[in-house]
Amino acid sequence: NVVLSRRSLLEEEQRKLADQTRKNLAEGKVVKGRITGVRDFGAFVDLGGVEGMIPVSEMSYVRVAHPSDVVKVGDEVEVEILRMEPAQPSSPDKAKHKERITLSMRARMEDPFKAALATLKEGDRLQGKVVRLQAFGAFVELRPGVDGLVHISALSDRRIAHPRDVVQVGETIWVVVEKIDANEKRIGLRRITEGEAQRPLEEGP
Repeated sequence: NVVLSRRSLLEEEQRKLADQTRKNLAEGKVVKGRITGVRDFGAFVDLGGVEGMIPVSEMSYVRVAHPSDVVKVGDEVEVEILRMEPAQPSSPDKAKHKERITLSMRARMEDPFKAALATLKEGDRLQGKVVRLQAFGAFVELRPGVDGLVHISALSDRRIAHPRDVVQVGETIWVVVEKIDANEKRIGLRRITEGEAQRPLEEGP
């Protein structure tokens, strides 16, 4: 009797393919792959016998609720390799982990903050949607992928304990741009009333 194993042959072919693929991979390189799995935290990509992962934070500049909103199994994607960590054997002070390749779709997209800088300026009055609340203030989406922060002290004329006392996530509010930090990609805002927003700009001295 002769016992044959197709699985062993496939595993050997997969190993050779992976070895060949690794020779062409490097941090910062742009490659193409196919989505093989979608999880809450990101999506797995087959790069050619080697698997990488796109964290949900690296899928888009726009906030993504779930990776399945952006990709599905079978999709071909173009990604940039952010980090490559070889497999590590277990040691007394460190747990064993498999090879890790972190990928980014966002790195292949135009940064909406840079585009916003061409039109936004300090003193602008505009509407935005409250997208996140923290103890120190409220983050307001001015454009897709571009958020500004209204510090808690700039949310109301009266003293408040938490931003939720005056605004709610999903609410649209008027704000004025007080400061733009291009290097840190930060936009400081102050909440204003609709009446203040519609008031004519004061003429210079």
